[in-house]
Amino acid sequence: MRSIKSLLQDQELKGLWVSLAIHGVILLIVFIGFEFSSPKAHIQPINAVQAVAIDNRSENRKRLEEQKQAQRKKERAKKAAEEKRKQEKLKKEELKKEKLKQEKLKQQKQEKQRKKAEQEKQAEAKAAEAKQQLLAKQKLEAKKLAEAKKQVEKQRKAAEAARKQAEAEEFERQQQEEQRLLDEEKRQEKLRAEKAAKEAEARARQEDIDRAIYQQEIARFMTQHWIKPPSTQAGYFCEVLIMQSRGGHILDVNIVACNGGAAFRASVERAANKPDQLPLPRNPNVFENKVRILFEEK
Repeated sequence: MRSIKSLLQDQELKGLWVSLAIHGVILLIVFIGFEFSSPKAHIQPINAVQAVAIDNRSENRKRLEEQKQAQRKKERAKKAAEEKRKQEKLKKEELKKEKLKQEKLKQQKQEKQRKKAEQEKQAEAKAAEAKQQLLAKQKLEAKKLAEAKKQVEKQRKAAEAARKQAEAEEFERQQQEEQRLLDEEKRQEKLRAEKAAKEAEARARQEDIDRAIYQQEIARFMTQHWIKPPSTQAGYFCEVLIMQSRGGHILDVNIVACNGGAAFRASVERAANKPDQLPLPRNPNVFENKVRILFEEK
């Protein structure tokens, strides 16, 4: 297929030859009619020939422009077709990739199902084997038990025969053994009672210690935010009775005794009513619903 440049060159050559031919004709006409025509008649043919040449060049340019437009249109169509083929190729490749992906997923699913079935099969085989082992073990234990029963029965018969042969001696021996067991039981009971008493005593001592620690913790908890008035003097004290729930929540506060002034008493009341909950003991056995706390200025 020839390019636009070669077409333009061909058209220009054709136009050049046409122009030369026209000019030759014009010169011939001018030469022939020089003798027979007036100056006015001599000029008219030249203008007509020039107009024809100009029209031919315009027509050539128009044809060239149409050819250029046709070529551009053809190139655009070619590009569009190539783009369409490219898009179709990409689409086919995407479909191929998606198909491969689905096939891979399918294979993975099948492999997973195969492994699962294999695992289930292995589990069933292990369960069957374990069941067989259990049955064999039960049979063996049953056999051992039967043999043990036979041995016991044999020993019982032998013991019965021996008992009949020496009934008196056996009776005396049994009496002595029973007495020995009774004495041993009494001795063990005494030891247990002594041990229990010691443990109870130890628990009581520990509870006294835990109770004292618990009371100190409550007193320290209640008095750590006590703001004493400036008029507080040494020897002032207030004894406060606090009622608390099992969870340590304060239910009621009462001042049992107080030798300080009104400001001292008011400061104690504020300190006693400030917390919502008292600390709980580490040993639940020392918990008390009523707690006495001494606010004292030493």
